[in-house]
Amino acid sequence: MRKRIARSVLGLFFVSCLVVLSLTVSCTGELPACQTHADCASAKFVCNTGTGKCVSIEDSDGGVGRDGVSIDDTSCTGNAKRTCYAGPPNTRNVGTCRMGEQVCLNGVWGDCVGQKLPGNETCNSLDDDCNGQIDDAVGGCSGVCAPGETKSCYQGSTGTLGKGICSAGVMTCSAAGAWGACNGQTLPTKEVCGDGKDNDCDGVVDDGCTTTECKAGEVRNCYTGPVGTRGQGICKAGVQTCLSTGKWSAACVGQVLPATEICGDGLDNDCDRTVDEGGVCGTNTCVAGATRSCYTGPAGTMNVGVCKAGTQSCTAAGTWGACAGQVVPTSEVCDGRDNDCDTFVDEAFPEQNKACTTGKPGICSDGLYTCSGGKVVCFQLAQPRVEICNGKDDDCNGKVDDSSTLKTFYRDKDGDNYGDPKVSIQSCFAPTGYVGNNQDCYDNNKNVHPGQFNFFTVHRGDGSFDYDCDGAATKRFAKVGSCLGCSSPNFDQGFAVTVPACGTNGNWITSCRFDVGKCYPLTAAKAQECR
Repeated sequence: MRKRIARSVLGLFFVSCLVVLSLTVSCTGELPACQTHADCASAKFVCNTGTGKCVSIEDSDGGVGRDGVSIDDTSCTGNAKRTCYAGPPNTRNVGTCRMGEQVCLNGVWGDCVGQKLPGNETCNSLDDDCNGQIDDAVGGCSGVCAPGETKSCYQGSTGTLGKGICSAGVMTCSAAGAWGACNGQTLPTKEVCGDGKDNDCDGVVDDGCTTTECKAGEVRNCYTGPVGTRGQGICKAGVQTCLSTGKWSAACVGQVLPATEICGDGLDNDCDRTVDEGGVCGTNTCVAGATRSCYTGPAGTMNVGVCKAGTQSCTAAGTWGACAGQVVPTSEVCDGRDNDCDTFVDEAFPEQNKACTTGKPGICSDGLYTCSGGKVVCFQLAQPRVEICNGKDDDCNGKVDDSSTLKTFYRDKDGDNYGDPKVSIQSCFAPTGYVGNNQDCYDNNKNVHPGQFNFFTVHRGDGSFDYDCDGAATKRFAKVGSCLGCSSPNFDQGFAVTVPACGTNGNWITSCRFDVGKCYPLTAAKAQECR
């Protein structure tokens, strides 16, 4: 009989080991090693990334389950999806860090796929450890850039820059030669349905807002109370039903949310795991003059940023008064404080990413509003540089193109591409009606310029016949002709007797005739041509 009992106990121990082993805990009590939640065989266990061991959800630090999700929210239905992030909250969507996605598998949320967590900082112009600083690696990244140098920057996902709300910021090189933070950039966020904006910067506005969430008639558990109250006291989950539109119904039918604690009913009405706290049981809810801590802000925001609890006092009627002195989340402003109590300071403010003017001249005028030291300032986008001919005030001295590279250009009034040496201007580029040479001797006649090979019978406009700008009027026919014999055309071509002046007519020998024993030239009127 004793042997059978011993064998039964031994068998029960063996079966217990198998059952426990299936829950990822060995019979020696050693917790299995893991890197992700998928390494833990049961949905009741999660991977503690700090120790690298599988632990039960009930034993996890702070009641946190897979991928930073509260243990009150580990169950799911259907093929539901949600965003997730297992890194420190203040690194989410900072630098290279990005949120991932969880998919419901067999009623339990799966691993956080696609998330990018903080890594070791390297000198690559990226914020690898997601602390808001670029290239702040141990030992520094000096020599990466020139102090004071600026450049455009963007740390969002590839393909999102310039789409939707996403825009680039500006990095400035520090005195140590390392790039600073990327100021003024706008990164992708979760799509907000109905705001008319492309929040996730994928090129589509309100995408996913009209897609089917579920199958008509499908049901799922729901709970809209504060995290940590579900299943505590009177609080319990309800159900949502999928409508014919493919959307979940707004109402969570059957759920019971926290209520004001009723002293004396033996119930935990406010679902804080304490029954009838804060007073004596009876018709009153509290004892007159009693005080207690209170906070009406969203769960998880108390003692974060500026948010803090207040104090309630019990009135003479035995009811709790207003929560005096509490500070709840408000819209973020640039004041050096975490106003919305999300662990981020000055991460958003009304003027963010709007253009501004620094008040400085030239290229130093353009800026973007940024938050620095708790104040909204106009961040100068460009620094002074060496002046060049580009139509801009590069050195920010209030003068455009006032560099030593200016050139002299001359007016070309008649459009012959030769300029008047008496009329000039200095500029980076030739203005309309100006050329780079000054060789025109008369700028009112386009036929007058160096290299002119044609001859003219009319002066150029000022009485001169110097069309080729060589300083003198050259006659085309400059000699006197004569008859060489009495047989035509045996004569020396030219004018008879005298050569006429430029533009005047003379007697031009056309042939010779023998008469009374002599040769006589025959002539015709011809104008003298000059240049």
